[in-house]
Amino acid sequence: MSKDLNSDAMSSDAQRYSQLMRSLQIEGIRLLESTVRSSVDSLVEGKKIEVGSQFVVRRVNEEGEDNRVEVIARLALSFTEQGQQEPFGIVDTTFLLGYIFESAPSPAHLERFLNQNVPLNVWPFLREYVSNTVTRMGWSAFTLPTFTVPSPEGVNVSSETPAKPKRAPRKPKTPEV
Repeated sequence: MSKDLNSDAMSSDAQRYSQLMRSLQIEGIRLLESTVRSSVDSLVEGKKIEVGSQFVVRRVNEEGEDNRVEVIARLALSFTEQGQQEPFGIVDTTFLLGYIFESAPSPAHLERFLNQNVPLNVWPFLREYVSNTVTRMGWSAFTLPTFTVPSPEGVNVSSETPAKPKRAPRKPKTPEV
């Protein structure tokens, strides 16, 4: 019996979340900050490259209107020649995203939104920015892998826990510069 109650509660919660998402309006997505560095010798052909990454999503307007949510999404990439310690290039960028909900989301729904929906909204912007930036640095094209959304049941949600991109099963090409 308790299994049925849990199933009904999950179904009801999923319906509330779905309804919340239907009422969502994106206010805007804009580039907030960016740092780019490429060393002079980074154009040497045939380097084996290792790419380090960090992806963080967090709400920035904790106070104020409950139905208005501002979020920053930051992606930091470092490009290091295999076997070396110091990166020869970095791309570190932050986007600001604004959202308006018809009604204030519950804390659980807000955390789910931050970990699932926000990365999907910003990832195409990050992908385009990184691709254009490394091309302008004179490197071969580099495409970010797809962002895989974690399942709601498998997510340990907390405002301190950043969402993490997962690599697609197929390994992306290593960029050569």
